Amino acid sequence: MSAPAIRSASFPTAVEPATAAAPALLAVACAACGLLLQVKVVVVGELYVGEVLLLAAAAVAFLVRGVGRQVVPWFPWAFAAAGFLMLLGYVIADLAAATMPAQYLRGWARTVWFGLDFLSLIVLVSHGQRLLGWFVAGLAIGILADMLIAGTALTVTSWKSGYGFAAGMLAVLLAGYLPTLLAGAILGGFGVLAILLDFRSLGAIFLIAGGIILARSRRETTSHSRFLRMVLVTFGTAAALAAVAMTMMQSESDYHKRRQESNIGRYIGLKVAMEAVSDSPVIGYGSWAADKAYVQLLRREFAKATAGKDIGGNPGDSLLPHSQLLQVWVEGGILAAMFFVLFGVAILAALRWLVLFHRGGPLTPLYTVLLISGMWDLCFSPFLGQHRIHVATVLAALSLLAWERAAARSAVRAGHGARLPASNSPATYVPKGTTP
Repeated sequence: MSAPAIRSASFPTAVEPATAAAPALLAVACAACGLLLQVKVVVVGELYVGEVLLLAAAAVAFLVRGVGRQVVPWFPWAFAAAGFLMLLGYVIADLAAATMPAQYLRGWARTVWFGLDFLSLIVLVSHGQRLLGWFVAGLAIGILADMLIAGTALTVTSWKSGYGFAAGMLAVLLAGYLPTLLAGAILGGFGVLAILLDFRSLGAIFLIAGGIILARSRRETTSHSRFLRMVLVTFGTAAALAAVAMTMMQSESDYHKRRQESNIGRYIGLKVAMEAVSDSPVIGYGSWAADKAYVQLLRREFAKATAGKDIGGNPGDSLLPHSQLLQVWVEGGILAAMFFVLFGVAILAALRWLVLFHRGGPLTPLYTVLLISGMWDLCFSPFLGQHRIHVATVLAALSLLAWERAAARSAVRAGHGARLPASNSPATYVPKGTTP
């Protein structure tokens, strides 16, 4: 059954002949940007050479080609406005807390570069969805090259500090070109491996992503094979859960002390941060949140929790919990927190689309892992160092998925189904009466 296509004036599937070679050049540029994100310079805080190249590539693309058509205008504007409020929140908090110039300049620079990062990536990927894959490939290869050149041996520590993430991203990109069931199995298997090597967060992300891919496979199969695939998915899921349980039991005996230290540190940080936010929910405590009273409270709580236990560690001199939402709220107040609230809402909307409507393609595993990792980091990771690059990458994926949803809604409002491009795959059919 055929269906009318979305008008090419709104959502084209081909580029103009005069610029047909541009996507190849942009792919090289995106890969180079990711590759050079391991080269760091210290100006006002940490700056990565790849960020400068990313801004330059986006500026050139904008001047030569404008903004691509795979973007909805409201998305970058909404997050640019939220980013401005985030910066304003940091300025107000730093002035109220009388933060030292060396600290607040680093905090403001981090926020400004973060905004430039995600806007640049959105502009670039608007010229083609696969450009996001090229950027992630460059990022992963850059991490591996940096560690290998430095002679870093593969250990549990180096797996968590770089090898694991890089290998996982390359596995995700490969999975996009494999059958759905095999792709889900690869993601799930990598998740088990990550847990075995004590990278619990990465393992959880890949296991959840693998489950979503396998669940999607039931929707994408034809009716005559659906029952068989449901049986395979059920048994595969049961086997994966059993493997995870055994893996966690085995790895717990190997890494019990380190995990206990990590769990206590994270819990105390979140507890004290929530108390700080409840005491001052509107105005934050400034960049790096070095409020003496709460730092002392953090140390007391840590000493109390570790009393009588063979646990080391130092809570540090800043109140920076392992939660991006809580951290920016503590630092920049409610204005800064609004950015990550919007970020979380956008992830939930994109996940709904991804599970219920999105047609699978080469970028589907990457989208899935990025969305799950974005939600995980929102709740359980700090907003420091290269985390701003990771959030920017998730925002680029969210922008592309928002474009897909906008095309579907446009078709539904027109009163008919439509065939929509998704992940550079064959078209997705959105039937009449469906609300994506």
